[in-house]
Amino acid sequence: MIAGNTSPAATDAAPPLAPAPPRNVIMSQPAVDPASRMLAHLLKMADGYLAQGALWHAMEMYLKIVKQHDETPEARLACERLLWIAERHETNGKGHLARSIYEQLL
Repeated sequence: MIAGNTSPAATDAAPPLAPAPPRNVIMSQPAVDPASRMLAHLLKMADGYLAQGALWHAMEMYLKIVKQHDETPEARLACERLLWIAERHETNGKGHLARSIYEQLL
């Protein structure tokens, strides 16, 4: 073996796992399941689009969350945001856009 080289088995090994927290440490919050984390991230992205004025992108993401994950807290928040957008459309004389949102939420 040449100095500085490692055997193939050593380079193919997976990195060591992070150690688990000690048993006597109390976690401040329960672990969040991956699906909830993903939905929260999508909701945050949609909120970013809304804040930037990209309504169509925001609405598309909100509608996906509502339709595909309807029993989640994130879906309820997405629905509230869609209702807010629809109400703004009505206020701005764009009732047809508001109606489209309402019909998709039924």
